[in-house]
Amino acid sequence: MMQVDFPYLVADRDRHGNARLYVRPYGRKIRIRKKLGTEAFALAYAEAIHALEQEGGRSEIVKAAPGTFGWLAACYFASTEFNALDPALQTRRRLYIESCLREPRLFKAENVMLGVRHEKERQAPRHLCWLGRRQ
Repeated sequence: MMQVDFPYLVADRDRHGNARLYVRPYGRKIRIRKKLGTEAFALAYAEAIHALEQEGGRSEIVKAAPGTFGWLAACYFASTEFNALDPALQTRRRLYIESCLREPRLFKAENVMLGVRHEKERQAPRHLCWLGRRQ
């Protein structure tokens, strides 16, 4: 019997401990339910690769525009200061900063400089509103 190499084949275990086979060329994965080593498996593998290629394959890496928060984060990740940190600390910081990048918020320069997270924080507290004053 001839050995066939499936380069994008990944074996994962589900929450019950069962082994499952997936095709995962670029991040997204499709499960193959056929038995490994059969012609049906090879056909299902080829169909899964084709389906993933039709979806667009690899996504383009988008560089952040200079002067944006994403650009600043990329500069920090490339810095010697960041790379000198302990790998576990690097991971925590990267996850935290990248979670901030995913926030669907429009940052205004004056709010960032003042440490204001929301526009509501710029308004006067409710207990001062009855005076008719704004800070």
